Amino acid sequence: MPDQRGKLLVAVLGFILTVVPSAPSVSAASLTGDVFVTLQSGDVRRAADVDVLLVPATPEFEAEWERLQSEYEDRVAPLATEYDSLKMQADALRQQQTAMSGNPRAAIQIGNQIIGILNQQMDLGKTRWRPLQEEYTRRAMRLLAQRATARTPTDVNGRFETSASEGRYYIFCRYQLPRETLYWVLPTQLQDATSTKVSLSNRSALRSPLRGRTYTNF
Repeated sequence: MPDQRGKLLVAVLGFILTVVPSAPSVSAASLTGDVFVTLQSGDVRRAADVDVLLVPATPEFEAEWERLQSEYEDRVAPLATEYDSLKMQADALRQQQTAMSGNPRAAIQIGNQIIGILNQQMDLGKTRWRPLQEEYTRRAMRLLAQRATARTPTDVNGRFETSASEGRYYIFCRYQLPRETLYWVLPTQLQDATSTKVSLSNRSALRSPLRGRTYTNF
């Protein structure tokens, strides 16, 4: 009797395992692309061995991103206004200096005033504006890195490939050139079992990941 009950139990379990449908397999979305820059000379420089990050465009990330951008805009606005005011003063003095071409002594005095204003402008940029921009640039890049679900380096030809589940994403990349740094924060939509190709080039590049005005490029 015990043997018969055991055989019956095995048969029932086998039947259950047979009729329960298995979950359908879904292929992940594929993302491929390349990173390159066309120089003024016309030469194309391909970004080899740079990281490409894939950041899900979740409501939480977008709220954090918007908060960071708005905070930077609020803090940089008075600095930009002060900087522009100094520039306007220097421009007005240059006009006066031109009008004083027949009075060399007065022209020299005005020139010294212009130099003083330009020094103020440079000091504002280097000691107040640039550090603020650097702080928020680091915060923006840190946020992107923390929220990224995929990170892949480009090959020697600037090409990259990765996969992810279906959804909205931001593609982030930073490429350091000898004279400038370019950034990409490119929105994209991925679909399961579908390959999406993107090109990160001059056309879609930014000189900063920040939305507000910037003093320099780094």
